[in-house]
Amino acid sequence: MDYRKGSILIVIDDHTFNPFEQTIEKVTGDGHHTANYTAMDGTITEAHFGSGVTFAHISKYHDERKRVLVLEPRMDFFTIPQIGVVVDRWLDDVGKKYDNMSAIAKKFPIMRHFVSGAKRICSEHTAHGYKNVYSFMGKEPEDVTPNDILRDQLYCGWRAFTPSWLIW
Repeated sequence: MDYRKGSILIVIDDHTFNPFEQTIEKVTGDGHHTANYTAMDGTITEAHFGSGVTFAHISKYHDERKRVLVLEPRMDFFTIPQIGVVVDRWLDDVGKKYDNMSAIAKKFPIMRHFVSGAKRICSEHTAHGYKNVYSFMGKEPEDVTPNDILRDQLYCGWRAFTPSWLIW
C-alpha cells in the first residue's frame, strides 16, 4: 500500500527491539517506535541503537508481531512544499548516530546536558523533520517521544494527520 510522503509510522509495542532498546523501553515506559515514509516505493527512514538513522523498506513492518499505526499528513493542513522540507530533513539525517543518552534523558531530564544535537533517536528524527512545520505536544524535537506523537494526534482530534493501520 502506498502512503503519502511525510507519513509517520508508529510501531505499537514492537516486540523485535534489540536488548538495549528493550531496556530503554522499560526505563522510559515508552514501548513505541517511529519510522518515516519518504518515498512512494516504500522507502522509510528510522533510527535504531547501533545502526543510527538508516534507510529501510516498509515491508519490514509486515509482521503479525507488530502493530503499526500510519499517520498520513493531511493535505488540507500541510502544503506539498512543507512536506517536501520534512522529507528532505529526514533524508539529511541518514547516517547520523543513535543518541543513547537522549532516550534516558527523556525520563531523567537531569541527563539532558549529555544529549547530542548531532545524533538522533527515532522520535527526534521524526519530529526534527517536522521542525518549523508542526510541533508535537508543543515540544522541541529533542524532547519528543513516540508516545508524544501519538498523544498529540489523539488530543487534537487527528486534525493534522489521518490515521490508518498498516495491513499486511
